[in-house]
Amino acid sequence: TIAQVGVYHDERVPVALTGLLNEEVSIETINGRRESDWRRTLAMAPSVDLSSVVGPAFDMSDYEAGFEAEADRDGVKVVLHP
Repeated sequence: TIAQVGVYHDERVPVALTGLLNEEVSIETINGRRESDWRRTLAMAPSVDLSSVVGPAFDMSDYEAGFEAEADRDGVKVVLHP
């Protein structure tokens, strides 16, 4: 199962549909605007390895390095800690 979390910078995302069909992959979309969407997402979260999605973490005082990591696309989400 593929779950899209967040949005992409480009509306077009290339996907090899034949490969998905052969592997019987399902694609779930989650809007996240309704309470039921959040509950569904949280229920799926334990079965999904998100380590490749979360980028590096920085202290707020090192925000410039965090912004550079985001610009370099080092992970999908860069975390700034207060």
